[in-house]
Amino acid sequence: RYGRNSLGCGGVKALIKADMSFEGFEAHYRRLDDMPRRVRTRIIRKMLGKASVELRKRLKAAAPRGHTGNLRRSLQRKVSARSHVRESFADVWFTAPHAHLVEAGTKERAYQTETGKMKSTGRMPASRFATQAFAKARLTLITMMAQVFKEETERMGGGR
Repeated sequence: RYGRNSLGCGGVKALIKADMSFEGFEAHYRRLDDMPRRVRTRIIRKMLGKASVELRKRLKAAAPRGHTGNLRRSLQRKVSARSHVRESFADVWFTAPHAHLVEAGTKERAYQTETGKMKSTGRMPASRFATQAFAKARLTLITMMAQVFKEETERMGGGR
């Protein structure tokens, strides 16, 4: 979707992958591979779950306040933890049908009246609220996932 080793935001859908590549985390992956499958899956689920809750909170705060509040209420998240870290991910997205229009904006729209005149319905500038919120949260999410990993491995007695 957004490539391997990624933490990406594609408009109003953000993807958090557990196989983050940043300095020093490769050793953690090796430690994960040495753990039993169920333990490994539980740790991955906790890492992604905590990061997706934080991202959802930040996206909700960044979303523009509309008349009905449907955009903010439409935020969803799903964690898909597998036994292998490179197959695990968390999605955070808006289900509101107009979310992409608010994020990306629209061009000038017009229609032709019965008399043949063109009537403008206006345009909406891009707000890029989701992209900006995601960019600001990126480092925090990575740090949060690393912290959860550290806490879980220490709790199991495997911390080094």
